[in-house]
Amino acid sequence: MARVKKEDNSKNLLKELNIQKEAIVEEIKRDIKGSLYDEISNTIEYESKKTLEKMEKKIYKYKNKSIFKRNIIILIFLVIIIFETKILYDNNLLFGLNKKEETKEQKEELLNNKEIDIKEEKDLDWYIDNYSYLLDNIKTNLNEEDQFYLYEKDYNVESIKNSVKLNIAYQLLDGKIKNENGIIEIDEEYLKKSFEKVFSKDSYKSENFNNSCIQFIYNKELKKYLAIDTECDKNEFEIFRNIKNIYEEDNKIIIEVNVGLVDEEEKTLITINKKNKYDYSKENIEKLYVYEFVFKKENDNYYLNKINFSE
Repeated sequence: MARVKKEDNSKNLLKELNIQKEAIVEEIKRDIKGSLYDEISNTIEYESKKTLEKMEKKIYKYKNKSIFKRNIIILIFLVIIIFETKILYDNNLLFGLNKKEETKEQKEELLNNKEIDIKEEKDLDWYIDNYSYLLDNIKTNLNEEDQFYLYEKDYNVESIKNSVKLNIAYQLLDGKIKNENGIIEIDEEYLKKSFEKVFSKDSYKSENFNNSCIQFIYNKELKKYLAIDTECDKNEFEIFRNIKNIYEEDNKIIIEVNVGLVDEEEKTLITINKKNKYDYSKENIEKLYVYEFVFKKENDNYYLNKINFSE
């Protein structure tokens, strides 16, 4: 009995020891786990701070370089701006900051120079394209007695015969002439408009006139020009005109023209007075007499003002 009881006590003691052992092991595990966790945390925190410090140094270093580069670029731009500003200032282009008071003579000279520059940019072809129509409007078809009337001497527009002016106006009529049963009829209003296109307003006067051999009679009651259609003989010579030059002067357009006669069959050029005869060529055109047709500007239109003749 005593022996059995002793064995039981030994078993109980061993069991108790095992329990305590397990408790100690668990405690040790917990201590180790906590220690490892703290160690790992400390290590991570340390390494993180170290890495962040390195990153901050790199960022700061890069930032300093960027600022330096930016400052250099700004400095270069400032130098360029100062240089260009000086050029503008020296050339009186800087918002008028250094503009000096100009005298009346200087202003007039400047305006004249600008007008000269503009005129020099316009060549003869430009003037022909824009103003040759003025000369085209001055065409006549007069009878043989007056065939060369416009080219006999100098004329102011007031001194040109009114019947010749009406003949010029007649050449510009387009589709306004009636011809029925051998009677030619023109409404006065149409001829008047054509007349005023060349010779300005308020200068029109009704009068009998001829177109080649056809004689027009003015009918005051009907306000019409009437004529009997007649077949006319062709003139022996045709008037030849060649534009030599066109230029502007004091609100005028001046057209210089070589004028002569042309014989189509013989291909020759003849002076108006028939004194000289030349073969038809560009060089010989220059030998013909020169006439100046002067057109004066009024109310944005140009009207014939005078015809000047020079041999």
